[in-house]
Amino acid sequence: MRVCLSVCLLTLAYIAGACNMVMPDQGGGMRMNGGGEEMDMSGGSMAADELDPQVSENGLFTVRAVSRLDPVVINETHAWTLHVEDADGNAISDAEISIDGGMPEHDHGFPTAPRVTENLGGGDYLLEGVRFNMAGEWVMTLEISSGGQSDSVTFVFELN
Repeated sequence: MRVCLSVCLLTLAYIAGACNMVMPDQGGGMRMNGGGEEMDMSGGSMAADELDPQVSENGLFTVRAVSRLDPVVINETHAWTLHVEDADGNAISDAEISIDGGMPEHDHGFPTAPRVTENLGGGDYLLEGVRFNMAGEWVMTLEISSGGQSDSVTFVFELN
């Protein structure tokens, strides 16, 4: 019994250590690891703290999302700056933004309740309360309203 318990504990320690290994980039996708190492974003050579700009579902807005935590690590609550422009590239300074998302494959949302807390001006907004609690595919959907129009934009990324 004592030997079995020791083997089980050693196995768990090995698995926990493997979850924090630095994973080499295999050619695409946002990559992070549980040990707080750097991530590589999908769609090209983006900074370790920035997602590729996304055009909203109906083409009304383009949104950039840049983390204020660099590198982004698992289980640390942090903030992002969102930059919103209209289809012509003009900064949107009066947007109302709500956030939803999580891990669809695990059937759960964010472990926190991220929300825009401040309009920073010039089309920039402060999104606070973001935390990723595990590796895997994450989705962050922003519902944006401005000038009587509404649209949504979705970021999909992999944390390793």
